[in-house]
Amino acid sequence: MAWIYPAPGKSGSLLYRLSDCSYSFPWFNVPCFRSFQPSSTAGEISQPPSVLRAFLVPATDEIAKSYSLLNLFSLRCCPPNPKFGSLRHLDLSGNEKRDFPEQISTWLQNFTALQMLDLSGCTLSGNIFPIWNLPLRNLSLDSNHLSGDASFIFCNQSLLSWLSLMDNNFGGMILVNISLPSLTHLDLSFNNFGGLVLESIARMVKLQHLILGYNNFSGQIPILLSQLSSLSFLDLGLNQFSGGIPSNLGDLSNLQYLDLSKNQLNGSIPSRFTPLSRLEYLDLSFNMFTSAELELFENLTRLQFLIMSNNKLTLNFSSIWNPSFWLQGALPLLLSAVEYLDLSDNFFSGSILPLVGLNLITLILFGNNLSGAFTSSICSPYMDILDLSSNKLSGSLPPSLANCSSLGVLNITNNDFDGEIPQDIGNITSLGVLHMNDNKQRGSLPSSLRYYISLKILDLGNNGIEGHIPNWIKYLQQLRIINLSFNKLRGMIPSEIPQLQNPQILDISKNSLTGELPTNFSGF
Repeated sequence: MAWIYPAPGKSGSLLYRLSDCSYSFPWFNVPCFRSFQPSSTAGEISQPPSVLRAFLVPATDEIAKSYSLLNLFSLRCCPPNPKFGSLRHLDLSGNEKRDFPEQISTWLQNFTALQMLDLSGCTLSGNIFPIWNLPLRNLSLDSNHLSGDASFIFCNQSLLSWLSLMDNNFGGMILVNISLPSLTHLDLSFNNFGGLVLESIARMVKLQHLILGYNNFSGQIPILLSQLSSLSFLDLGLNQFSGGIPSNLGDLSNLQYLDLSKNQLNGSIPSRFTPLSRLEYLDLSFNMFTSAELELFENLTRLQFLIMSNNKLTLNFSSIWNPSFWLQGALPLLLSAVEYLDLSDNFFSGSILPLVGLNLITLILFGNNLSGAFTSSICSPYMDILDLSSNKLSGSLPPSLANCSSLGVLNITNNDFDGEIPQDIGNITSLGVLHMNDNKQRGSLPSSLRYYISLKILDLGNNGIEGHIPNWIKYLQQLRIINLSFNKLRGMIPSEIPQLQNPQILDISKNSLTGELPTNFSGF
């Protein structure tokens, strides 16, 4: 038995079951089509076999006319015959341009009832072909090489609900007279569209997803976008937008995802973001913001991903925890739900003490002016990535660092940490990357490091570590990079080092080691 079924993520229509098949379909007049039985909808069946990754032509015109849905994903052959006149759903994604008729637009006009068309990943090139006579609801032309002016796609498509032109070479400006009153999803990302985002987009009042990232749009972010009251996903990242963020974007009360990264936005981040109580993802990185207004994140209780790196923000943590930390001494952030926090490459200063109580999985604060000690409050059993490099942190590493029991990456490079590396650090057996380069660590290598069986990078260079290179280093069989340079190590180079299986870099220079370098390195 085989199925005619919709592609993943596409809306389901009535499916048809092909029974009594041997799974060895000939190219023409497939005999198993003699037994058609209505079946269930897409959501009620498991993944069908891949036997329909082939060119199926029905034995009779009557059967062809009965089709409503056909998925021939990656068929690598000819598309279906125009006899499929009543076809409503057609998925030909993942095929090659050479497999289609030369006059593809004329061929498509035969499918007069077509509502869903997916030609993504078909290596189509050149100018877009006319499709305006089709009653389309869903159109996907993703990941092709189409170019030129795509503006006519936006015309005379009053029924269109889903339009995705992602990852092509379309360019030019979007026409002013766009009229797509039914559109809920618009993805123009990874193209060469430019100019202003015109007010016509604001007339698409049913839009839920607006994705314009990775283009050349410029000017200010249109104020009229605030009229898209149904919008839940807004991506304007990697364009050339300038000026400030319109304060009335806070009127988009249904917004869950907002990406304004990699533009030329500047000034203050407006406090009118406060009403965005459903926001889960906020990326303002790689802009030129200098300050944030009071109560910016006060009501963002669902925020899980906050990325504000590579700006010009200043940050001073208050000693008062309420529970919030403070930007520029005045901005409370209620971050109890945040899992991913990236504030790297800014001008933040002060202590990191107030981060207590958060359930962070990823914390990235490198490239700031943070100072003070590494406190136990920053550690949590959920944290996977902790990057505090290139700051002015000092003092000894506390034994409580072991509370980060799930840590995979620890980077405290380029600070002023001193004292001995605590033995308790060996309790973080999940650690794969350890960067402590360019600090003032002293004492010997803790023997507990031998339990780092997953460790791939051990970077302890530019410190004051003393003693011998221990022979237990042979147990760290996953090590790829070992940097112990510029320390105070002495004695013989252990003969066990050549037993490491996969080393790529070994730097033990600028120490007081003696003897000859072993020549039998098996992994190099």
